[in-house]
Amino acid sequence: MKQTLIFLLLLMLYTGNLNAQAPSVGETIEPEFAITTVPEKWSKESAVVIGQKSEYLFTRLVSGKRYTTVVRIKEYVHKRIKLQDKNALEKFSTFYYVTMGKDGQA
Repeated sequence: MKQTLIFLLLLMLYTGNLNAQAPSVGETIEPEFAITTVPEKWSKESAVVIGQKSEYLFTRLVSGKRYTTVVRIKEYVHKRIKLQDKNALEKFSTFYYVTMGKDGQA
């Protein structure tokens, strides 16, 4: 009887870890991003950021013989920009991202 209870307890603990949700970023879109109109205050500007959201997920991994620690950073950026003239279209047509390589150099 005790062995059966211990087995069931261990089975429940094991399956509980399988059903745990992995952390994620960028899965929800807030209702604020549905807005497409520019406030009157900013109506004369070339480009207006209507919405912006940044999320970060930090994951710490330990591996190797010496138990080296690695921190991985996942960044999610969501922006809604209203381009109101040709100048804004030319300036905001290209986005630049800085990434880190294995050597730590940008």
